[in-house]
Amino acid sequence: MKKIIFLLIAFISISGLSKAQIYFGANAGINMSNLKTAVNGKDDGFKGDIGYVLAVNVNIPVNTNLLLQTGLEYESYHTKINATNTSPGYSETINGKTHVEFLTIPMKLLLQMPSGNNVFTVGGGVYAGIGISGHTKGAVYSMYDNGAGLIVRDTNITDEGLRFGSAARQLKQMNIGLNITAAYLLQNNICFTLYTNFGLANLNNQQKSTTRAS
Repeated sequence: MKKIIFLLIAFISISGLSKAQIYFGANAGINMSNLKTAVNGKDDGFKGDIGYVLAVNVNIPVNTNLLLQTGLEYESYHTKINATNTSPGYSETINGKTHVEFLTIPMKLLLQMPSGNNVFTVGGGVYAGIGISGHTKGAVYSMYDNGAGLIVRDTNITDEGLRFGSAARQLKQMNIGLNITAAYLLQNNICFTLYTNFGLANLNNQQKSTTRAS
């Protein structure tokens, strides 16, 4: 069973609420995201890091309690690694951070339940995104025996933008996934939302490797 990493976002939504008409909202917040990478099914050591989300949404009432929500989201997925690998005669330490930005279109079906003068909302749906930019920065520090009794120390530093495409060192540009959302809308139209994304697309072009933005 594939391990799924959750994206948690807490943000404030300000919208002109009308229960019978289409209305619009604006979101801004932070997330705990990850570019979860595995090689031959083994976790590569990347951990979640803080990113951010900016969005506008369109809310379409289906009936009194059901709401169809879509829009456009600018999401930044961040990951970091700090790991040491050792074997006889060899030691390697890896430090680095990577982030990728996506423009995403979600499609959610939400159930609205009144709670006094406020409204509790729960639901989910799907999303599709296009990668627009990214950057990786880090260093690999290695130390090994050269076979002649000498200890060799080597440093490999990376600081470059990420590219999208089909080459082995590039990322696939299309991202898709599933979403679960819960929200609490106050009577003054301020909404506190928490949602989690399940990234389904493998963004990695290398054989026997997977990278999922979640």
